Amino acid sequence: DARNFSCLLSRIGVSRTINLQVLPKPPVDRVEDLKVATHGFTATVTWAPVADATFYMLNLIPGNTIVKTEDLEYHFEELLPDTQYTVEVLPGNTGGISTDVMPATVDFRVSREGKSSCDYDVCFSIKGDIIEEGDDYVMVPESSTV
Repeated sequence: DARNFSCLLSRIGVSRTINLQVLPKPPVDRVEDLKVATHGFTATVTWAPVADATFYMLNLIPGNTIVKTEDLEYHFEELLPDTQYTVEVLPGNTGGISTDVMPATVDFRVSREGKSSCDYDVCFSIKGDIIEEGDDYVMVPESSTV
């Protein structure tokens, strides 16, 4: 646990108090049971808790999106279809992140086909082709039903 200490230093009638904080050692165990589930263009990453960890650092590659969370899951949104992603997860606490612990990694790909969305009160499925137009993707449906 972190501990706070105060030290009084004085010399020739002048004194100062110095506050010291002793930090805990960073977690020494690696993240285990790292899983990813995709839905539409989102991915939910989950993992088991690590002893002495109070937060987790995630890195989404490509893009180098770095996220700090205290939860045991994180949702990445607006992912690109047909893109191979890697997520790295490291445990940390107020003592930092151990340089001796390798990140846990999981690879996944977001598919273009049969996307479903239930982000709103109405759920729907879309089937068709996604075509690239410049920097954007456009859905060309086979048929549409509402």
